[in-house]
Amino acid sequence: MGIAILPAVWGCGKIGLKVDEVSLRFFERGFGSIHKRVSMRKDAITNFLLLLIAVALLGIAARPYVEPAPAEAQSISPHSFYIEPGVQLLRAPDGSSQVYGKVVVDLRSGKIWGFPTGTLDPYPSSPIDNKPTTSRPFALGRFAFEDIDK
Repeated sequence: MGIAILPAVWGCGKIGLKVDEVSLRFFERGFGSIHKRVSMRKDAITNFLLLLIAVALLGIAARPYVEPAPAEAQSISPHSFYIEPGVQLLRAPDGSSQVYGKVVVDLRSGKIWGFPTGTLDPYPSSPIDNKPTTSRPFALGRFAFEDIDK
């Protein structure tokens, strides 16, 4: 017969009890079955959480196919401008001045604006001043877009 000391968890305190091998095997079997039940419960919870994550990921991946985002190619932006590539020699409509600059067309109203750059650079610059400059537009003309539908 063997001697075993039961842990304090079972209410034996620090004293300990002497038991024979049969009682010890019974104790180990009982503790083992409790461990298996807890382990099976943990496995079931883990499998359920993994299934939940997989379903959520499937939903995220399938959403663009089930509910695609609308195409907005014809949407009107608040600032519908066409900026002519390159730099042009801009002439004021009254002929009073000429300057290099960018041509910008307001696509909503048809107004044509000239933004002076002062040089052949595509942005406003001043060779004298090292600070950034602001280009103020002046009217060059207007396209009558409303006459296209007549």
